[in-house]
Order: sequence, then structure tokens, then C-alpha cells
Amino acid sequence: MIQFFKDLKIRVKLLLAFSSILLLSIALVLIFFFIDDKQTRYQQASEDIDAIRMHLLEMDGAARYFIFEGYKDKKFHQESNSHYISKFLEHNESIQQAQLELPDQTLTSQIKRIQELNAQLNQTFKAIVVKLKERGFKDYGLEGSLREVIHHVEQSNFPYSKADMLMLRRHEKDFFLRKDLKYLNEFIARHELLVKSIDQSPPGDIKIQLIKDLNTYLHKFKAIVAVETDLGLTEESGLKDSINQDLAALQTMVAELRTSVKGANKNFNNAAATLLITVFVIQLALAIVLSFVYSDLITRAIKDLKTSLQQLSEGIYPKALSVSSQEEIGQTKLALNQLVERMQAASDFATALGHGELRSEYPPKFQKDVLAQSLLKMREELTQAQAQQAIQSWTNEGLAKLNEILKRNADSLELTGDQMLQMLIHYLPANQGAIYIISTKDGEKVLQRFATYAYGKKKFLEDRIGITEGLAGQCVQERSTILLTEVPPDYVKITSGLGEALPRFVCIFPLQYQEEVIGTLELASFEKLEDYKIAFIERICEHMASVMLSKIKNQESHHQLQHFKLLEERLKSEQEALTVAQEKLRLQEENLRVEKEHIKVDSRKIHKPILKQVSIN
Repeated sequence: MIQFFKDLKIRVKLLLAFSSILLLSIALVLIFFFIDDKQTRYQQASEDIDAIRMHLLEMDGAARYFIFEGYKDKKFHQESNSHYISKFLEHNESIQQAQLELPDQTLTSQIKRIQELNAQLNQTFKAIVVKLKERGFKDYGLEGSLREVIHHVEQSNFPYSKADMLMLRRHEKDFFLRKDLKYLNEFIARHELLVKSIDQSPPGDIKIQLIKDLNTYLHKFKAIVAVETDLGLTEESGLKDSINQDLAALQTMVAELRTSVKGANKNFNNAAATLLITVFVIQLALAIVLSFVYSDLITRAIKDLKTSLQQLSEGIYPKALSVSSQEEIGQTKLALNQLVERMQAASDFATALGHGELRSEYPPKFQKDVLAQSLLKMREELTQAQAQQAIQSWTNEGLAKLNEILKRNADSLELTGDQMLQMLIHYLPANQGAIYIISTKDGEKVLQRFATYAYGKKKFLEDRIGITEGLAGQCVQERSTILLTEVPPDYVKITSGLGEALPRFVCIFPLQYQEEVIGTLELASFEKLEDYKIAFIERICEHMASVMLSKIKNQESHHQLQHFKLLEERLKSEQEALTVAQEKLRLQEENLRVEKEHIKVDSRKIHKPILKQVSIN
């Protein structure tokens, strides 16, 4: 009989658990309080939305009255403030800072849109305030300046056309009353006629000042027209249209939000009533059933499962549960035992990975588990990360060695090239290498062998390669790396004490810094270099090119400086010789001038007696 109850389905045993009635009762009470709380929140949200509507109405009235009449207040133009501005901003701020606690989170986006549009409305109203302040009224702002300058014109004693002036003032007032741009054109035309008639009068200071004032009057009037245009000549244009549309949109959005809240409240009330009735019916049905049947078999099984799960939640692996039945609880115990075994296997594997044992094996029977797949993937990623770290360390160490060579041989270009090549051959490792630098021979650019290295022995060779010849020339022309895995038989051979052999891998790299290629680097090896080593060499080549290019330019600058110094000394000597020659020439000219003066004096002495003799006769 006991075994029979053990093998019963869990659904039957749960019907015997009186505790379910208590749980449903608690759930019913909680649901009731939840419904009451949410209804209260809906009511509060409706009241808050009504408050926002009132704020909007107050804002609308304040904005409209200020735009049409309030800006004419003297206090506004003197203190840049107004009762209606303060009222508008106060209600605007109230809407902006309204904290509506909506039970339905789907309505939050509507509140956000309302606040965004409200902030936009605030900016539009502030822009209108600035424009109205700029426009002014009567004795303030642009209108005040306009009236001041025209009064000055009207008080002038100059005999201008009063009829033209009256028409000019009439066009001004017509525009202020009707806000029609045609009066601007008529104003400009009348202004031109008046200025032209004044300009035909006799010149004078009063005339000049009068024309200047009329031009100022035109400028001020145009400025007011521009401000009025920005504000809006009609309710459907300019900033007026913007603020009207914003207010209308805000009112529409608030009304829609209020409707949405009411609809959501109604739907919630219907759903809550249905839920309460459903829970009550279920509770009543279970109470009737569970009042007849009780068994503590399910209690013991659940207790065992609870103890094991609690230990597992505390990080303790429980002992394997004994399985004495084949119903749901027995299957659950079996599944729990398998779960614990899988977790132990995963924990052992993770511990091994934590100790750096990346070659540890996961139990084959669990390798298809989701957790096992994740751990195996993690092991693969750790292996890749370790390899990447090794590559990065290797690269950094190589760059450090290169920098050390550059520090030791800062002044010797040849020694720097030799040691960089030697370091690179040993560090990769490769077997043989050479550096070619572009130079000019007999007016033609060639690749001159700059440094060579083979098994620690430098070979001082004078080999030259044409800039367009061979793989080195191709590398310079294409500015890209060339990799050879099938080396031609007549290519360079690697020599050693045991003889010589054809390399299996040859790579040629351009020595390029930015857009300038200064040479090539050629390496030969018996083994193919890995991709990260190729990338490292390309990085080294760019660095080498930068350093060597800098040193080459420094040497050229030094040679040019010496040449310029010699040329300067030669020019200085020639200048001194020229100065001496000029001085000699000046002395010769002075001597000739003195001799010429002596000749003139002698000539006069000779001719005077002859003239006297002629007069006596």
C-alpha cells in the first residue's frame, strides 16, 4: 500500500496538501491590496493630469495676453519682467517637474513627450519675449528709437516736404495696424522720394543731418519689420504660429493621456474583478478536495528535495538522494542527482582551468551539456588568449630591443642599420637578411645595399639594384610586402660552415614611412614565418624607415649647411674685393676731375692776353 502511494502521480499528492488552501488565501488577500493600491494610483494620476490641464490653460491665457497687450507694459521694458511672463514660466515649470506615477508603464512615453514639447514651448515663449523686448513699445526698444529719430526730423527747421513726411508716417502706422509687408515697400519708396527731394536742396549741415536721421529712421523701421516677421505677421506664421501649435499639441496630448488613463483604469478594474472571482473559485474547489485527503508521503519527498536544494544553493554538494519510486518526485530526485554530478564535473573542470591546466579533459558523457559547451568554449578562448598574450609579449619585447638599439646608436646610421638587422635575424629567427637604401648614382636612382647579415657575419658588398629591377624594385614600386614560398633555384642561397642551401621562404618588405619609401628589407629563412611575425616585421620596417629617414635628412641638412657656410665665406671675400675695386675707381675718378679743373684754369690764362690785344687794334 505504501509503495502504491509512492508511485502515485504528483498531481494526486498535491491535492492532499492542505497548505495550498492557505497559500491561495494569502494570494487572494495580496491581490486585493494590489488592486486597491493600483486603483488609488490611477485616481491620483487622473488628478495630476487634470492639474496639468489647468496649468496649460493658465499658460495659454498668459502667453496670449502678453503677446497682444502685456508686452506694452512699461515695467516689462524697464525691468525685462512681467506678471504674465512669471505666470507662464511658473506653470511651465510646474508641468516640467510634474512627477506622475502611472500604474501602466506604457503611458510613461506620453508623459515624456509632453515634457519634451513643454520644454520646446518654453524656448519658443522665451524667444517671443526676447523679440518683443527688442521691438519695444512707445519710448522703448526699436519703436522708441524709431519715434525718437522721426521726432527729431519733424522738429527740424529744414523746409522738407510735409506731405511726403505725413505719407511716410502713415505707411509706418498702417504696417503696425495691419501687419502687411506691402506697407514696407510703400514706406521704402516714399522714403526714397523724400530723401531725393531733400538731397536736391542747397548743401548744409542741417541737410546732411536730416538725411542721416531719415536713413536711421528707415533702418529702425526695417528692424521692427524683421522682428514683427519673426514674431509672425499673422497667427499662422512665425513664432506666434509655433507657440499656438505647441499649445494646441500639448492640450491634445494631455487630453489623450487622460483618456488613456481612464481606459487603462477601466480595463484594470474588469481584469481585477475577473481575477478575484477566478482565485476565489479555485480556492473553494481546492478546499473541498483537500479537506478529504492528506498524505505525508509527499511531505517527506519534498523535504528531501528541499534539503538537497538548500545545500546546493549554499554551495554544498548534497549526497545522492535515494530513489524509491517512479513518479514525478522520484524522477525529480534522479534528475537532481544527475544535476549534482554534472555540477561537480563542471566545478572540477573550472578549477583545473583556474589553475592554468588548459589541457584538462571534460567527462565525455557530459560534453553535450550547455554548461559543458560553455566551459569548453571558455577553455578554447583562454587558449587563444594565452597565445595572443604570448604574441603580444613577443612583439613588445622585440620593439623594446629595437628601441634600445636606437638609443645606443643615435648618431651612427650605418651602425644602427647593422644592429637592427642583426637583432631582427636572431629574434625571428631567420637565416639571412639585407637592407637596401634608395640612392642616386650617375643621375639614376638605384637600390644600394646598405647592410647585410648572414649567421652573424657581416659582408661588406657594393651591390646595386635598379629601382625597377627584381623583386626589390617591385617591392619599392608596389609599396607592399612580397612573400615567396617557392624560391627560384637561381635566387640567393643561405651559406654556413656545412655548405649552402636554397631558402624555403623569402620575404621582402618596403621601408616606408607615411608616403615615402626609402628602401627595402629582405629576409631569407629555411622555415616559413608566421603571420604575426610578418606583421611584426612590417611594423619594425615602418619604425626603421622613420628613424633612418630622419637621420638621412639630418645628414643632408648638415651637408647643405656646410655648403652654405663655404658659399657665404666666398661671397664675403668677393664682396670685400669688389669694395676695394670700387674705392680705387672712385679715387681715379677724383684724380681725373682734379686734372680736368687744372686744365680749365690753364686754358683761361692763355686766352685772356689774346682778347686784350684784339680790342686795342
